[in-house]
Amino acid sequence: MAPNREQLADILKPHLNGAGAVGLPAVLGVHRPDAVHDALQALLDLPVFEIPTLPPAVPGIRLREMFERAFPARGLALVAQQKVEHLELGPGAITLGLQDSYGDVTINAKAVLLATGRFLSGGLAADRHAVREPLLGLAVAQPDARQAWHREDYLDPRGHPINRAGIETDGAFRPLGPDGTPVDPRLFAAGSLLAHQDWIRQRAGAGVAIATAFKAVEAAAGVIEKA
Repeated sequence: MAPNREQLADILKPHLNGAGAVGLPAVLGVHRPDAVHDALQALLDLPVFEIPTLPPAVPGIRLREMFERAFPARGLALVAQQKVEHLELGPGAITLGLQDSYGDVTINAKAVLLATGRFLSGGLAADRHAVREPLLGLAVAQPDARQAWHREDYLDPRGHPINRAGIETDGAFRPLGPDGTPVDPRLFAAGSLLAHQDWIRQRAGAGVAIATAFKAVEAAAGVIEKA
């Protein structure tokens, strides 16, 4: 509400002390945040930006709600909060099998973007011997021995080699097999699943996810257009 924005601006103004911008936690609302942002920026006469907090953060909720509104209008189906149990790279289509509250769901796709994350989200799995990709059994670039996964110093500024383990891709973000060639021209990968990046040390997880997904989707769109 406008009175709340005015009150917040009055509280902030005495503390600006010549600041060039104002950073706030993501508190500008789930709905109409652009309008709230513009109004607060005008009241403070300074650029205002939001700082995302830990998930589930407000920017993520906004993005999800935007997808839920936009996808059906574009003829897309959103199956949220469900895990793909198996994926088959068939000759005619890629088949994904998952479950929702109504039972089994089968999706036939012309192209698939694998963005399953790392260990916590199940994109990678590890035992006492090696790191593996559990959905398709893709080759995982990783240290030669388990003893080389971590450095002795937990806070070593070089980071830990295990954090760079992941799926190698070509320039179109297609996962590579052991022979260095794409596993399937219709399969793509993006995000923290990718090898040779260390988003933990670089604090660039969102950047890695957005940038690689953008390029992978561009490449996948090319495949779909030709199908």
